[in-house]
Amino acid sequence: GGNGRQHSTKRRHKMEFLRSVGAFAKRHKKKLIATAVVVGAGCYIGTKVYNKVQEAKTLLDQLNNEDFMKQYEESVKSEQLMRVHFAHSQRVADSTVNQVILSLRNRLSQMLDVDSLTSKLRTDASLSREERVETWEKLKILSLSRTMAAVYALSLLSLLLRVQLNILGSRRFAEAKASLGSTGEIGTEIAADSLSDEAKARFMSHAAYIQGEGLNKLVALVREAVFEVTNTVSLKTTFDELSLAGLLRDIRANIEVSKFDDLKSVLNYADSTTETDSATKQLLDESLDYLESPQFNLVLKSSLDACFDTLDSSLAVNFVTHTASSTSNSVNTPSIPSDGSVIPSTTSSSSSVSVSTSTSPSALPASLPLAKLLPRISRSFDDILKLDTTSTATPSNAFLQASCTQAVVEFCSLIYFH
Repeated sequence: GGNGRQHSTKRRHKMEFLRSVGAFAKRHKKKLIATAVVVGAGCYIGTKVYNKVQEAKTLLDQLNNEDFMKQYEESVKSEQLMRVHFAHSQRVADSTVNQVILSLRNRLSQMLDVDSLTSKLRTDASLSREERVETWEKLKILSLSRTMAAVYALSLLSLLLRVQLNILGSRRFAEAKASLGSTGEIGTEIAADSLSDEAKARFMSHAAYIQGEGLNKLVALVREAVFEVTNTVSLKTTFDELSLAGLLRDIRANIEVSKFDDLKSVLNYADSTTETDSATKQLLDESLDYLESPQFNLVLKSSLDACFDTLDSSLAVNFVTHTASSTSNSVNTPSIPSDGSVIPSTTSSSSSVSVSTSTSPSALPASLPLAKLLPRISRSFDDILKLDTTSTATPSNAFLQASCTQAVVEFCSLIYFH
């Protein structure tokens, strides 16, 4: 009986203790929760600090390791050298395009002979009214076609050469890096690669396609688009800065929306299956992979947008803004009389025609008939394919400079650093 009472007393004391603990916890619940959070956070932070200390210790051990530091320094030097060589490859691409610009300009001038038609209108007084109108219509098509074909040719050729040169540059650097790595040193020069000069020459020679048969395709494509868009546009139709840019966009859309594959066919310069040299075949396959990729389509559009924006800006200077009073704007073009007949100047190319502009008190852009804009459009052709005679890193040709957009640089970087 005594033992039973003793156990009962112990249970009662235990229950009273638990109830008192529970009451304490209830009275100090917020403080206990806060304490638990602090303790838990302290444990977490302590663990993180410990891990960071261990990471720092590992790093210090590596810094004290001579082999590790040597490898790290070599990797930094290698990356720096690779970026320098990449930038050099882009300058080589600009220089290579510049070397063929004169050839492109001469070929386009022959294929789209604007000068002979202009001379005919200015000097041949025996032309009938119908012959003059017909000659002006031909001049309209050829002037627009030649300038737009120049933009397309410059952008396409520039991109093609960048793809080729970055493929060669990437291979050359990779092999040079491997050979230098075996000596444990990174130099400042790029060693010769294992590709033979013949293989590289055969590979680069395929770019000549765009200057030959490819250019024939391009001219036919652009000329057809210009005719389809402007065939019903009268020479007397007036254009301001915005409407002229809109006309060029309509021609672009005709080419780039419904005939984009035809445009890209200008770059399908090689059939690698017929190439007998294995090294050249491998290079051609790699270049075609890039040229046929979806990324290249976006890069091409980016380059064309930038070049045509530059063209729009260069043509915009032909339009002036007038305020309260009327202003005369002299232009060196054959005249279009009020009766609608087209009569060329028979004196000299410097004869001018006065065009009266708006007398509105508010500022308005000047408008000019298409016939008077054609010589200005033709002169843009020389700016697009202007030979760069400077030796600076940045091309003086604004169109060549514009063609190398940020998207182009990133695409070239993808090729070079892949």
